[in-house]
Amino acid sequence: MSSEPSLEPFDRGLLWVFGLPVGLASIGLHFGGLWLVARGAIGLGWIGALASQFAFVFACACASVAVLLVSTGGRFRTAGRIGWVFASLVLLAVEFAGRASVYIAGTAYDLRAFYYFFEEWGMIEGMVSAVIDPQAKTAQALGGAALVALLIGYLSFRTPPVPVAAWTTRKAMIQRLMAAGVVALMISVIPMGPGALPRSVAAAPLIWLPQTAASMRWQVEPKEPVYRHAPELAPTPEQTPNLVVVTLESIGRRATSLGGPHAVTPNLAALADRSIDFERTLVTFPHSTKAIVPMFCGVDPWRSHRVVEGRPGGVRADCLPGLLGELGYRSVFFRSGIEEFEGWPTLIDSAGFDDFFAAETLPTEGFEMVNYFGFEDDIMLEPSREWLREQDGKPFMMVYNTGASHHDYGLPSDYPIQHYVDAHEHNAYLNAVAYVDRFLGKVLTLLEEEGVLENTVVMVIGDHGESFGHHERQHDLSLFDEVLEVPFLLHYGDRYAGKEHRRVGQGDLPGTALTAMGFEQVGEPKWPSALEPDEDRVFFASCWHVGRCASITRGDHKLIHRFGDVADELHNLRDDPHERHDLAAEQPELVLELRQELDAWYVEQSQWARWMVENHPKP
Repeated sequence: MSSEPSLEPFDRGLLWVFGLPVGLASIGLHFGGLWLVARGAIGLGWIGALASQFAFVFACACASVAVLLVSTGGRFRTAGRIGWVFASLVLLAVEFAGRASVYIAGTAYDLRAFYYFFEEWGMIEGMVSAVIDPQAKTAQALGGAALVALLIGYLSFRTPPVPVAAWTTRKAMIQRLMAAGVVALMISVIPMGPGALPRSVAAAPLIWLPQTAASMRWQVEPKEPVYRHAPELAPTPEQTPNLVVVTLESIGRRATSLGGPHAVTPNLAALADRSIDFERTLVTFPHSTKAIVPMFCGVDPWRSHRVVEGRPGGVRADCLPGLLGELGYRSVFFRSGIEEFEGWPTLIDSAGFDDFFAAETLPTEGFEMVNYFGFEDDIMLEPSREWLREQDGKPFMMVYNTGASHHDYGLPSDYPIQHYVDAHEHNAYLNAVAYVDRFLGKVLTLLEEEGVLENTVVMVIGDHGESFGHHERQHDLSLFDEVLEVPFLLHYGDRYAGKEHRRVGQGDLPGTALTAMGFEQVGEPKWPSALEPDEDRVFFASCWHVGRCASITRGDHKLIHRFGDVADELHNLRDDPHERHDLAAEQPELVLELRQELDAWYVEQSQWARWMVENHPKP
């Protein structure tokens, strides 16, 4: 065998057929992610951020040629070819997933997200399809690259072997390729581009993912959390009103008529006129399943992407339904979405609800699936009416968990679509919000028709918001107030009205409900009540994934920390409610003070969460 290095026609064909589309797709997807985050302002600084991806693609090309040169014949050559093709497909899949994450979240997902996708694939494949389907231009570009690659590959198959370089040996060529690849790989690790650009976006996905492995390891020792008991109540009042809670899926305050520019929620606005409107209600964890815990148990969820709360023993607190159950109340939780996702049946049972109805147990005939998680919300109306009549006048607690406003914002085919904004996805979202508002109106009508509205405390609250046209991040990885600030109303006949301007929390719902229903909390612990807000209260929040972002809001100031992905941001919410102007460079002492307080809180929360994950494995 000659020592002169050469590539067989079949090998050259493989390089063209797989290498060209994969390389072009990697660079094109990376550029598209930069364009989205930079909002089209691609200058020399932004183009510099492509260096990581170019260097990574070059390193892959060097490694590809080296692999095919090393595999000199027989089974080894066949294995090398198969392995290279498989690696190319994996590379393209990871690249696409990373850029799809940038498209919907403004940042690249980490290894924890990939693990989650594999764990819950049966439930989220619809979400993946919803993200992939709109990328028609990307598919067309890849198709064009594939056709060119096939043509060049066909020509390569028909030509005789051509020496790679007559002036060197096979071994020397492989060494040079590997050296060049190592240098390129080292360059790809160096963060480039403007400092405001997240490292997760500037770095090649296969460079960024290994760097997130450190956050996969818990950096704290586990610590068993203290079980939170329900408060003790004074003697039951003579009148025991009912309680109805309507949770608004993915609806922040700024998406409603209460806090946004679009008149999409007339029923919510009309209800607010005869209710207390808590204008500055903040969530602590912008993830739908996690939000159930503060809403009905008055405690924060665990700071883990794993929904431990949906596992047996995962809710280490007494909750409002169980407390009311001891007082003779019957409770029910209606959900228009599917139940077999993130452990909803176990979560609802742990919260103390007597009955649980979801898409699997509701009559679906005549109703449509509106997103990959569930049906139109009207599916809950008649079953809830039947359940209500079965109570025969006894006090009850009833929860409607809406879902139509969840991504990908589908609607029943007969729903009249309105034009609110030009952006297609944003307009679809606002129409979904309007649909949920219509459902809210139907719930109020149902309660009035059944003769229970006057003796019922009605509470409406959002689980989290979404970002459209603001910071362009999906809720799980965003801590701006368009995501954290949600509508929260308390209605009870003509007993309450007005607006509360001080900040309250999503976890204030149980205490507020007890106060409105006439129950007095005695002794300790007590659930906080939004009817008695604390002006000096500090509010913390964190992203769905550990080690990605956390925030602290104290007074007028809010600090957002992203664990090195981008620099800390400081905002004055009174002067800059939309969080456009970062004051971190102007007030470093305040940043340090808030950061120390945030770090102490986050460490303790992480200790508790680690203990929960280790002691409550997934069934």
